[in-house]
Amino acid sequence: MPDPETQITLCGLILAGGRARRLGGVEKGLADWQGRPLVATAVEALRPHCGTLLISANRRLSDYRSCSDKVISDAPEFDDAGPLAGLLSGLRCARELGFFGVLVMPCDTPAVTADIMGELAESARQDPQRIVLARVSDRLHPLHGYYPAHLVDALQRDLEQGGRKVMAFAGAQDPRYLDLSVEPETFRNLNAPEDWR
Repeated sequence: MPDPETQITLCGLILAGGRARRLGGVEKGLADWQGRPLVATAVEALRPHCGTLLISANRRLSDYRSCSDKVISDAPEFDDAGPLAGLLSGLRCARELGFFGVLVMPCDTPAVTADIMGELAESARQDPQRIVLARVSDRLHPLHGYYPAHLVDALQRDLEQGGRKVMAFAGAQDPRYLDLSVEPETFRNLNAPEDWR
């Protein structure tokens, strides 16, 4: 368990604002995964390490409220920007709430556990001014990590200039990488129908 004195410095952010086109447009985070909503796995992974838990979603907001402390949506001017738009909304909210930054993960990687996110949280607390990204077998996972709230303005500029690639933005901010001793399959996203079987 994290130290209560440091727990409040991090804000959890679950990204659930995608359109799930490969799944026929279902609300992926609320779809059934092993008898409960998929987003519940992300809640369990983040909740022990965060003082407040946000969910970034653009549909069925009331359904997500029971899983989080606050539901936020993408800014209208960036509604086509993918996960970076959700990250921007999360960073804005975290800054308003007084948090150093967000511990982030998408809603659709159910094998990512609280232990894994705890390693990222601990690394973030050691240097809360820098991005920390998960790395497994030399593969980077830019949507599993920590982003400091002071990057709000830089991310907004990136989006205004047409930036849409998470790793391109993160890589330009002098991130740190945390090598995790887990199987690469742990970070598999449930994107297509065959992933759910």
